[in-house]
Amino acid sequence: MTQADYMPRTEAEFVHWGGNLVSKLPNFAQTLGITNDQIAILTQELDDLRAKIGEATTVKTSLQSLTQLKNETYHRARKHARDISVIAKRNDNYTQAVGEDLGIEAPETPLAKGNPDAAPIFFITSMTDMVRLDWVKEDNDGVVIESKRGTEAAWTRLDKDTISPYEDSRANLQAGVPEKRIYRMRYVVDDKEIGYWSGEQFAIVLIENKSPSA
Repeated sequence: MTQADYMPRTEAEFVHWGGNLVSKLPNFAQTLGITNDQIAILTQELDDLRAKIGEATTVKTSLQSLTQLKNETYHRARKHARDISVIAKRNDNYTQAVGEDLGIEAPETPLAKGNPDAAPIFFITSMTDMVRLDWVKEDNDGVVIESKRGTEAAWTRLDKDTISPYEDSRANLQAGVPEKRIYRMRYVVDDKEIGYWSGEQFAIVLIENKSPSA
């Protein structure tokens, strides 16, 4: 008999294991000195955990769906705007002045990159193996991304990203324990940070360490 106790590491395994535990504990409770109140508390906590897992799954699915719909809407809007631009330019009544007024003629002098007053806009999608950050590039070179997770008080620089989306696939600090991750971004132009930090956004994350390939 070993003195070390066993407990599954993942949520799914723990819920299944816990269900077996509370169903059989009454048979051994008096012998092992376990009270009915202790069993009832664990049973309720397992029920709550199952409910929260279900809620988290629903939220993840909803976020993924919303992000996909947002991307599809954005691409449809760009296509329709381009179609209108093409139709307008093919019309005999079209003039460059009209095009400039509509904003569909490219400026003769390229606009300066970056906006010193800008702050990035980004969207979070929490998945089972990563957190995906879709961000709007506009006329900047990229963004720097920082995060805090768990009980961390200081921001951690994750990376500089030049192509959206950015994928954060770090495993949780504590295996099997959901953690809160907070993110913020700032634009970069010519390797220099410009503008303001974005608003903070967060996700509740449960990412396990990937098992090494056999």
